[in-house]
Amino acid sequence: MTTKAAVLADSGSHELKCLLDGKFIDSQTSEWHDVVNPATQQVLAQVPFATDAEINAAIASAKLAYKPEEHADLRLAPGSC
Repeated sequence: MTTKAAVLADSGSHELKCLLDGKFIDSQTSEWHDVVNPATQQVLAQVPFATDAEINAAIASAKLAYKPEEHADLRLAPGSC
């Protein structure tokens, strides 16, 4: 049986981390998805399927970061769209 680490080493790819609250973190997931080059079928990397806790933390972080008052003056120019 080939391990995930062996497949990644053979292909030259790597595991990617989750970006949460401006920091890259190791996911606690056990589910990963291959990122595949469609031309060569080479596995370039593996990305984690975030856990429910990681998703909820990302949503909470985004809510804290978003400040609607900073975007209140954004208007479409007359005649655009």
